[in-house]
Amino acid sequence: MNLYSHQSSKGDLNLAGSGILQAKVLIVDDDIDSALLVSSIFNNLGCYTDYALNYIEAKSKINDNDLDIIILDWCLDSDIEADQLLYNCLKFQKRFASGLEETKHPLVVTYSSLPASNIHWIHNPRFEYKGHWDKSLTHEELVQNGLDLLDYAGL
Repeated sequence: MNLYSHQSSKGDLNLAGSGILQAKVLIVDDDIDSALLVSSIFNNLGCYTDYALNYIEAKSKINDNDLDIIILDWCLDSDIEADQLLYNCLKFQKRFASGLEETKHPLVVTYSSLPASNIHWIHNPRFEYKGHWDKSLTHEELVQNGLDLLDYAGL
């Protein structure tokens, strides 16, 4: 049985006639335990979540999905940093996607054990950067950050 009975033109999922839009969240982290923790938090907040465990998988899912939110580990496999992944996605989308300016601009949060002062985000017109979360945040702080992000997104 498919719980998601309707997909709007924006790609938001509508829970079986409830009228509640469900945010599509991608968690990118090469640490499965961390990815599952963040995924479970957003699932409990009513989101549809998916995760990618490496650069190739993340690039594919970002390019193929109409995402609302991306929670992105700053340090990925192969020494790729988060902003480089999104820059490569932007290059791909510019080359192969028509109407790029009409597509959704997902909110992006980076997270890692690095302090925010060590994160040097390079502006990307395709993604809206909403800051950096420290991986040492408590469960309650992660939940509150997730709620704040969903509220900002209007979801």
